[in-house]
Amino acid sequence: MLRNCKQSKFGAYKSKNATLKIKWDEAVSSKYYSQNTLSLRIALTIAILAIITFTLDTSLHLGGAGSILCNILILAGIHLPKNQHVYLLSTSAKALTVLGLFKSPPGGVLWVVLINRGLTLYAIRVTGFFIIERIKFKNTMRRDQEILEQISEQRSKTLYRIEQGLHDFMEVGAN
Repeated sequence: MLRNCKQSKFGAYKSKNATLKIKWDEAVSSKYYSQNTLSLRIALTIAILAIITFTLDTSLHLGGAGSILCNILILAGIHLPKNQHVYLLSTSAKALTVLGLFKSPPGGVLWVVLINRGLTLYAIRVTGFFIIERIKFKNTMRRDQEILEQISEQRSKTLYRIEQGLHDFMEVGAN
């Protein structure tokens, strides 16, 4: 198991994959991609998705389930770091769904149209809930990982000091 691992100066083992991930994270967070650039790209992508879904929704007759396309906006929230972003996307998707009800060409039975729109609003709400729970879980896991890394580093330093003390004791005993 430790064949593909290197030993650090504190005695802890680090795999090549973990080192590559750290280097990738450093590269992404460095001068190549600033956080503002990534946020701007995500915001532009979501805006384009909103325009496309609303255009498709308003081009279909009311009898179809074209409003479910607004759920794509919520799914884009998976890539966003904060719950507030998902709430904003959810509100936007709900507004586009209701607006699409009035802007779509007529067609279909009214009760079917209203049930389709109601189910779409429910799907948006449920999807938003699960994405928010995923974000909370991800943040908890990130925090727990940082705590475990600190504990591991402290233990590695302690073991290194104990090893040095034992080595010094053995040298004194040999002399």
